[in-house]
Amino acid sequence: MINVIDEIKSRIDIVSFISEYIPLKPAGISFKALCPFHQEKTPSFFVSPEKQIWHCFGCGVGGSIFDFLMKIEGLEFPEALRLLAKKANVVLKKEDPRLVSQRTKLLEISHRAARFYHGILTKLPLGESARRYLKEREVSPEIIKEFQLGYAPDSWQALLIFLTKKGFKEKEIALAGLAIQSEKSKDRYYDRFRDRLIFPLFDVHGEIVGFSGRILEKDEKEVKYINTPQTLIYDKSRILYGLDKTKQEIKEKKLAIITEGQMDVLASYQIGIKNVVASSGTALTLEQIKLLKRFTSNLALAFDLDPAGQEALRRGIEIAWREGMEIKVIRIKEAKDPDELIKKNPQLWKEAIEKAEPIMEYYFRNVLEGRDLSKVEEKKAVAKVLLPLIAGLKDKNKIEQTHWLQQLGLKLEIEEKILREEMNRLDSKGYGFKEEEREAAVIKKPRDLMLGERLIGFLLKFSQDLKEIVENLDPKVLTSQRLQDFARVLKACPDDIEIVKKEIIKDNPNLREYFDFLLFAIEKDLEEEVDLERIKKEVLKIWLELKKNQILKELKKVERELKFAEQEGKVEQIKFWGRIFEQLTKELAKLDNSGFR
Repeated sequence: MINVIDEIKSRIDIVSFISEYIPLKPAGISFKALCPFHQEKTPSFFVSPEKQIWHCFGCGVGGSIFDFLMKIEGLEFPEALRLLAKKANVVLKKEDPRLVSQRTKLLEISHRAARFYHGILTKLPLGESARRYLKEREVSPEIIKEFQLGYAPDSWQALLIFLTKKGFKEKEIALAGLAIQSEKSKDRYYDRFRDRLIFPLFDVHGEIVGFSGRILEKDEKEVKYINTPQTLIYDKSRILYGLDKTKQEIKEKKLAIITEGQMDVLASYQIGIKNVVASSGTALTLEQIKLLKRFTSNLALAFDLDPAGQEALRRGIEIAWREGMEIKVIRIKEAKDPDELIKKNPQLWKEAIEKAEPIMEYYFRNVLEGRDLSKVEEKKAVAKVLLPLIAGLKDKNKIEQTHWLQQLGLKLEIEEKILREEMNRLDSKGYGFKEEEREAAVIKKPRDLMLGERLIGFLLKFSQDLKEIVENLDPKVLTSQRLQDFARVLKACPDDIEIVKKEIIKDNPNLREYFDFLLFAIEKDLEEEVDLERIKKEVLKIWLELKKNQILKELKKVERELKFAEQEGKVEQIKFWGRIFEQLTKELAKLDNSGFR
C-alpha cells in the first residue's frame, strides 16, 4: 500500500489542504499559522510545501496530510485513507485489512441504505407518494439525484432485510442508527425510518453519516422529522446540511447563508443560490461555526420569526460573534421560510439576501422596539443589552465601536463619554454580564409590545370577523406609538384592509415592512381551517391583559400624585386624585374575560 499512500500525497498539495482548515500565511519558503491543536498568540505552526509536511514548534506535533486529518477530525487511519483517496481520485482495494474498522463498516451501511432509499424513490412503485410530494414541493429530478433523496417504505423491516442480505448484521445496522432494537425481544430489530421522505446527511467530506426522515402528510400524532441518533459516525453538532456540496460556492462568494430546514437548502440550490446550508432546525453550535470558518468569516442567518427560531438565531449569533465572524440577519417578510418565499418568487429570496441586516443594526432595532426611553429604567435596560455588544467590537474595529457607542448615546440622550466609561467597566471576555443575565436580556421584546403586535396582527387579518372588537379598541392600551397608529386607522376603516394598509404607509413607507410582519406573524401559525371562536377568545384575552396593565400603570401614577399631594397638604388635589383612584379601581374590578368593555 505504500505506493498508494505516496500517490495520494503526490496528488494533494498539503498547503491547499491545510488551508481548508486554518488560514496560512507565507513565511519565507514555508507557511505559518496559529496552531489549531493548542492555544497560542504567536504562530508556531509551519507547513513546508517542498517537503509536504507540517509541524508545530510549540506543542511538537506534526507529520503528513494523513496525520493532520486524523488529528483535526479525530479519525482513525482507515477513515483518513478513504477520505484522502476520494479527494485524490485514487481507487483503493477494499480487501486491504487496513480499510476495515467499525467506523468504515457503519459508513458502508449508511451508503448502502442511501442507495436503497434512493432507488425506491426514483424507480419503484412504492415511491410514488414521495415522488408526488416532491413534485408538489417543486423539487426537480436533478436535485433529487444530486442530494440523493430517498423514500423509506411503510414496512417494519424492508431496510433490515436488504442490508442483512448484503452481509451486515442487525446489530451493526442498529449501531449505524438505521434500526431499533425491540423492547419485547432483544433479538428482534425493526427499521427506524418508515413511510418517510429521506434526506441523507453528509459530512463536510461527502460521507453519508446519518439520515433525516420527514412525514409526507400532516399528522399531529406523528413527529414531523425523525433523525439518526448520535452514533460513532454521526454527531449532529458537527453537521450542516448541504455543506459538502456548497462549501466551494461559500468560499467563492465569501458568504455562508444559514437556513433552518433542508427544503430551504434544496429550493435555494435549485435556483442557483448555492452558498447555503441548513442547521436542521437547531441552534448553531461552536463546532458548526468552526466548520464554516474554514470557508468564510461572513454569515447571513435566515431563521423563522417564531420564538423557537428567534432563540436559535440569538444563540447562533452569540457563538458566531465570539468566533469573530461577521454576521448579518436575513429578514423574510412575505413567507414563513426561504422555501416558501422562493416558491412565491425567487427574486424575493435574492433581494432578501442582498438586504441582509448587519448584526448591530438588528440588535439596535430589536432592543429599542417599544421602549419608552423617557424612563430611566428603560434606558438602563437598553444599555444593559447593547453596551456589552458594543464592547465586544473592540477586537474588530474601534471606529465601528465608536460609531455604535455614538448611536446609543443619541438614542438614550446620554453623553458618549458616560457610556464609554460604563462600557470600559465591562468584562470584555464575558461581554460584561453573567451568562444567565445575557440569556434573559438579549433581543427579548417587552411583553406588552409582543401582546400588542399579536393583537393588531389578528385585527388586521380578521378585521371583518372581529369588527366589534376593532370598533371598541382603545389605542391607549398599546405601548408602541406605531401600534397605536395602526389601531386608529383600523378603527376609521375596518371594512377594507387594503385601505388600511394604504393609509398606514401613506406618510411613512417604512411601515410597510412592519405591516407585513404583523400579518405574517399571525398567518404562519394559522391552520387550514380557521377557528374564529378560538381566535376571538385569544384576542379578548390579549386585550384584557393589556387593558389591565394600562390601568395598573395609571394607578401607579395616581398613587405617586396622591402621595405628593398628601405630603404637601393640598386638599383639593387629594380629593381630585382620590376620585380618579377610585374610578380606576372600579374599572379594574369590572374587567373579566366576558368581552370588550
